[in-house]
Amino acid sequence: MTSFEIRDDFLPFCRHSIDEEEERAVLEVMRSQWITSGPVTKSFECEFAEMVNVPHAIAVTSCTAGLYMVFQTLDIAEGDEVIVPAITWPATANSAALLGAKVVFADVDYQTHCLTRESIEHRLTEKTKAIALVHFAGLSCELDPIIELCNEKGIALVEDAAHALGTEYHGKHVGGDYAYATIYSFHPIKNITTGEGGMITTHHPEVAEKLALYRFHGISRDAWRAYKGGDIPLYDLQFPALKFNQTDLLSAIGRVQLKKIRRFNERRRQIANYMMTSLSGIEDIELPSDDIGHAWHLFVIKVSGSARLTRDDFIAKLRSLNLGVGIHFLAVNELDYYKNLHPAPTPNAERIGASCLSLPFFPAMHDEDVEYVVSAVSHVVS
Repeated sequence: MTSFEIRDDFLPFCRHSIDEEEERAVLEVMRSQWITSGPVTKSFECEFAEMVNVPHAIAVTSCTAGLYMVFQTLDIAEGDEVIVPAITWPATANSAALLGAKVVFADVDYQTHCLTRESIEHRLTEKTKAIALVHFAGLSCELDPIIELCNEKGIALVEDAAHALGTEYHGKHVGGDYAYATIYSFHPIKNITTGEGGMITTHHPEVAEKLALYRFHGISRDAWRAYKGGDIPLYDLQFPALKFNQTDLLSAIGRVQLKKIRRFNERRRQIANYMMTSLSGIEDIELPSDDIGHAWHLFVIKVSGSARLTRDDFIAKLRSLNLGVGIHFLAVNELDYYKNLHPAPTPNAERIGASCLSLPFFPAMHDEDVEYVVSAVSHVVS
């Protein structure tokens, strides 16, 4: 490689944006008489529901917990099949597998990394009970054909929207009344964070009621309401369930972050636009799909796999230039647990898994950070 001035400090693949406002909100909860699920979590749920334009939002400990709970409400069990994209984090598949379902991996579109109606149709059987689609890196799936297919077949559509807070499809936020439920993530690398956490949204009141029970042991009692009102603390058990309730401490962070989401996402768009323009036409790399409704959670490129430069070479060279890198994602059906369990060809997913990498990308990046990333990619290629 030719001479290149390496930055002194390490630029991570992602960094959360938390400041004094979030700190004050957490301290306020800590100094109150209630730190677990209570009024702050309820306010967070209402504000989140208003933002994405849904009637019901249920805060949980993680997007993974939310997926698991949603599959529980669908009574997913042994003998059922759940279709999952081969390009996703294992949580999408694991949440169905843990309930005994057969996870059926469908291939994705090579450019968008998202499921298509055609790829789903190739995996449908009479045992298919749900389709769990993933909006990848902030880009919405092409929903209309998939919604039409689910309606035709009477199959539940579950949206893994871990990457998609702020993502729009035809001018509306993803998670409309076409879906059985939609699940978001607040992990630190996501568009907003609560440290860890997630949110389930649904347009169906009966689903929301079941989720509220699945979130807290299957018990039909609101601890905060009982505490505040001085009710006799009686309770009943509707069915056995685990405990996935979000706390007021973390919800306090979420409420502040939610106020900043439009600013965060606008900065993501600015960075993405610059990187798309600056990296256009560079040999050996493929840029991500763009769209007017893109929330730009990640900036994922693919290394074309020429004889002189592999993806792993590319990552090693970027790290030597003090840049953090992610991989989103390896094909799940190629991971040890799944690859011999339900084998099925997914050529696009396998190509993506072998060639993709995520560049540093977060709202707090300075312009000089963005320029350094662009220069470093150009330098590695050249």
